[in-house]
Amino acid sequence: MCGIFPQLTSRKGVKKAFKKGRIYLNGFVVEGSRYARVGDMISLIRLLPERVYQRNLQIVFEDDYLAVVIKPAGLPVSGNTFQTIARALPYNLLPGGSIDALDNPIPVHRLDAQTSGLLVLAKSSVAATILGRLFESRQIYKTYMALVVGTPPDRGEFHADVEERNASTTYEKVSSVRSLQNGTLSLLRLTPRTGRTHQLRIHLALAGHPILGDSLFGKKGSVLTGKGLFLYAVGLMFAHPVFPEREIKLEIPLPRKFTSRMEKEERRWRKYRE
Repeated sequence: MCGIFPQLTSRKGVKKAFKKGRIYLNGFVVEGSRYARVGDMISLIRLLPERVYQRNLQIVFEDDYLAVVIKPAGLPVSGNTFQTIARALPYNLLPGGSIDALDNPIPVHRLDAQTSGLLVLAKSSVAATILGRLFESRQIYKTYMALVVGTPPDRGEFHADVEERNASTTYEKVSSVRSLQNGTLSLLRLTPRTGRTHQLRIHLALAGHPILGDSLFGKKGSVLTGKGLFLYAVGLMFAHPVFPEREIKLEIPLPRKFTSRMEKEERRWRKYRE
């Protein structure tokens, strides 16, 4: 079956197609145990999402095989709820134009619900498989910006296990401002060398510099009502999954809320201390 339909690139994919009733034999849904005979017609039916979340997303890159969008803060990538990035993709992206195009685009990695920024999506089976391998082998390079409590050294590296697995993050301090509530706030450029759940948030909290707005790993006073988490995925660099000679390099501007918060903190400090 993998050799018949380009969309089905693995036995696991074939099993899922049978389970979802996508494979037809002579016009009828068929179970995986049935044998086909010479002259039988085997069809793969495209499934449309049950409900599409009609929310506009900002598209940074798109072709027939993949796309990169800016994920808003507070919106989960996927899950059992209706309002997710995954359910909004058919509303925002063009159908894949390759022979192995997926029924609907799929996210190939995750960002925390409260984290915003660049998110990579696959529009074809081959792209999904190769992008997954690139993430697994750490050949997709991601850059984040974070506003943290305190003043860490100008540059450094964090090493601390996450999920009982080795995790590593390098950082560079961009700037710092004085803060009445937190002493100082620092803007950091972060590069995760591994991809563990909550890795950046955990590493910074353990180092004594929690991300501003982190209600899970932060400390009292570092959460601002209605401002969200000050962590943003600003950069991506990787080889195109179908045309590896093409390098995709993306970087987006930092949201205004970061610079606005730093300016307000500095103004308040000067007003009450000077």
